[in-house]
Amino acid sequence: MKKISFIIPIYNCKEFLTDCIMSLRAAKVQDCEILLIDDGSTDGSGALCDELAETYPEIRVIHQENRGVSAARNRGICEARGEYVLFVDSDDALFPFSTQVLDCLTTGTDMVMFGMEFRYYHKSQYVRKETMTVDEMIRGTLQNLPGCFEKLFYRNYLSSACNKFIKRSVLMDHNLRFDLRLPNYEDLTFTLLVLSKCNTFSTVPDVNYLYRVDYDYDRTVDRIAKIVNLLGNTDIIAESFVQLEQAIYTAGGENTDVLMACLRNIYFELFSVKMKTASLGRIKRYCRDFINDRYLNACVERVGIDLGNQERMYHWIRQEKALSIWLWTQYLTLRHFAARNVKRILKWRLS
Repeated sequence: MKKISFIIPIYNCKEFLTDCIMSLRAAKVQDCEILLIDDGSTDGSGALCDELAETYPEIRVIHQENRGVSAARNRGICEARGEYVLFVDSDDALFPFSTQVLDCLTTGTDMVMFGMEFRYYHKSQYVRKETMTVDEMIRGTLQNLPGCFEKLFYRNYLSSACNKFIKRSVLMDHNLRFDLRLPNYEDLTFTLLVLSKCNTFSTVPDVNYLYRVDYDYDRTVDRIAKIVNLLGNTDIIAESFVQLEQAIYTAGGENTDVLMACLRNIYFELFSVKMKTASLGRIKRYCRDFINDRYLNACVERVGIDLGNQERMYHWIRQEKALSIWLWTQYLTLRHFAARNVKRILKWRLS
C-alpha cells in the first residue's frame, strides 16, 4: 500500500496540468501515487495524462465520461491505493511539505489540515496573493472541536477539500463521498461529514497549497444563479452541520452554538448571492422560502441574528421587500467590484 494517493480531477486543463504534476513530484512525498481522473476532457488533456503516465511511473490515469468534479473525486477515492488521500485541482499546485506536516501522518491521525495561498490573476497576469492559515498547530478530537471550529471555518481550513490529508479507511468504512447534488459548498459538506467520523485530526500553520483564482470571474455567482432550489441545496449543507454536531455530543463535546452561527451565515451569504441575479418577482418567492426554512429557523432561534447588514437583510426578507433587497445586493456587488479593482491598480502602480 502506498502512503499517499494524490487525486486530481482532469477536465480541459492542458495549460496547467504539467506544472501541477511537477509540483506534486517536488512535494517531498516519497511513497505516493498520482491518480489522474480524466473526466471526459475535449482539449487534449486526456492524451497529455497518458503521456505523463508513460514518463512517470507513479502516475495512473483513469478515463471516464464527463460527470463533474465531485464524481471524478469519488472515482479517485474508490481507485486509490494509498493510506491517505489528498485532492488537488488540476490548475493548482503544492508547495513542498514540511517535516511537521509529514510527521503528523506517522501518528495515524485521521485528518491533517494545512494552510493555503490564493493567487489572483487578471488576464493571466498575477496581481496579488492572500494567505489563509492558523497561528499554531492544533491536535484535536471531536470533543474539543467546538473550541477551534470558528477559527478553522473562517481561515478556510474546512471550506476546501484540497488542503487536507484524509485517511482513506475513514472514507471507505463510512461510505463517505462528495454529494453530486451540490454545485457549491460541496467541499465543506464533505469535510464536515468526514470530521464527524474522525477520532483525531491535526491542523498545522504551514502553507502547502497554491490555489489559482481568476480575478475577473466570480464562479460562485454563476453557480448559484443556476440553482433552482437554493434552500433545498442549502439544507443539504445544513445536514452535514447537524451530523457533525451530533457526533460532537456523542463524543462528550459541548457548546456547538458556533457551528449553528457559521451555518446561519452560510444561509445569509447564499441568499444574498442569489439575489444578485434574481428578478424582483422571484425575490419575493425566495423570501417566503427563506423565512420558512426549518434549519435556518433553528439557527436563528439558538444564536440570533448578527447586527448590521444581516439584521437589515433579515428584516427585509420578513417584510418581502424585494426592491430593497435587490438594490442592496447590487450596491454590495458594485462596492466589491470597485474594491477589487482599486487593490489591483494600487498593486500595479506600486510594483
